[in-house]
Amino acid sequence: MERILVAAILSFLLCNCATRGRIDGGPRDETPPILFAAESTENEQTNFTKQTIRLTFDEWIQLKDPINQILVSPPLEKRFKTRIKGKSVLFEFDEEEVLRENATYSINFGEAIQDLNESNPVQNFTFVFSTGDVIDSLEVGGSVMDALTGEPLEGMTIMLYEEHQDSVIVKEKPFYASRTIKDGSFRISNVKEGTFRVVGIDDQNLDYRWTAGSETIAFPDSLVTVSSEQAVSLNLVASQPLAMLQRDRTDTTSWNIAVLPFNRDPSSVEIQSSLVEDTWTYVVERNTIWLYYPESAGRFQVYLDDAESDYVDTLTLQANPRRPKEELSKKSRWKNTFHPEDPVKICFDRPLSEFDSSRIQVMQGNKRVRPAIRIDDSLSFCLEFTSEWMADSTYRLALFPEAIRGIAGLTNDTILERFPIAGPDRFGQIDFTFSGLNPAYDYLVELLKDKTRLEFAFTLKGVEEVARTIGKLKPGKYTLRMVEDANGNGHWDPADYFAGKQAEALQEVELEELRANWDLEVDHKWK
Repeated sequence: MERILVAAILSFLLCNCATRGRIDGGPRDETPPILFAAESTENEQTNFTKQTIRLTFDEWIQLKDPINQILVSPPLEKRFKTRIKGKSVLFEFDEEEVLRENATYSINFGEAIQDLNESNPVQNFTFVFSTGDVIDSLEVGGSVMDALTGEPLEGMTIMLYEEHQDSVIVKEKPFYASRTIKDGSFRISNVKEGTFRVVGIDDQNLDYRWTAGSETIAFPDSLVTVSSEQAVSLNLVASQPLAMLQRDRTDTTSWNIAVLPFNRDPSSVEIQSSLVEDTWTYVVERNTIWLYYPESAGRFQVYLDDAESDYVDTLTLQANPRRPKEELSKKSRWKNTFHPEDPVKICFDRPLSEFDSSRIQVMQGNKRVRPAIRIDDSLSFCLEFTSEWMADSTYRLALFPEAIRGIAGLTNDTILERFPIAGPDRFGQIDFTFSGLNPAYDYLVELLKDKTRLEFAFTLKGVEEVARTIGKLKPGKYTLRMVEDANGNGHWDPADYFAGKQAEALQEVELEELRANWDLEVDHKWK
């Protein structure tokens, strides 16, 4: 029994000796490791020669994500190595690395150095040295925000180039570099006097070069001069420049429909066809063009032309005369207000060519209603019903077989639909006053519900101040979004670096909540 007791005590002591950590219930260690300067490589050396840099701390440490956390400015040509030895971090240059002459280097460790037990990081510890006689001491600071959201951007790499050619950002590494922190701000220290090209990029592959078409970019309007006479603070706006428009493929697996997906929005593409006008049509949905054509089309050509990006393409398509056993089916393409004064639209998956009103029935209770019916001119997928709808009533719609016909000959099976008409007092309206506008520009105005759903859109042209009212709105939270359409092409444009054009200005404002039977007044001054 005595031997068992001794063995248990020894086992308990050995387990506790082998385990690092705090005793349960004790205070949490929140103190980051402290550098022992006397046992570390001297910081802020001049006439520095390439050597292993040792940083020794007062406790056991670990390295977390050194490739992304550690930033060397000017960037090294070869990849550095880091490792732990005891309580020290060793930073090792590649054998083939050649340091620049008369340059001040800074190695910012970010949050890579952490204590072993609680992962408390040493915040932004920087080791500085100069290969010349002096340590440069000037700074460049500022912030970066997203052009679309206005939110600060973390992790953007800000780069300064001695070379001033605009192509240098895709060919060479910069002379200085830094990264933005959580609030979008950045600071580049130990900069020498001079004039620099400044660019910020979302450096996804960590190569310190801009990859056009995949990486976000921000830049000031001109070169930046750094001197001891004036501090430099830059407010940069970042956006993803448009990639060259490209069509991915042609999908003709659906009967007499050609689906053309693109790498971005193709709404600026003009489309012509060798077919007779009004026998074919197309729509653009997100990044895809959908072409619809009749079974009698045979073999024909489609011509695509986008003047904005110099994209030109010709397609040869073949119609399939064998009609499948399919019917027209409903598809959500229009959001009805169900206001008593507004038409009601029922939309389908293919464009419509004709309808038979004798096969269409609209009922309110036991009463037959005879609305005016037409195919929507602007959206030929939709059948529009107009009537003096009764408020706070529910209507029943029946489309009996072959009531409608698509341009390719397909018809419908029986479709039954119910729609409620609300009372006018269940809606609200917003009275806008827009001011501070530049009459030389167009302004694209969008009203979004719940920040995402487009409810209304219009364009203001050639005005400094104007009033607009948007009525028949359902209660809820709305957001006003405006774009200063400087080139008048009808959509927001991101930055074009090589053309020296910044992203078009965009503003979003969350409005006071709209209540039923209420007029909301909004005065918006463009800033």
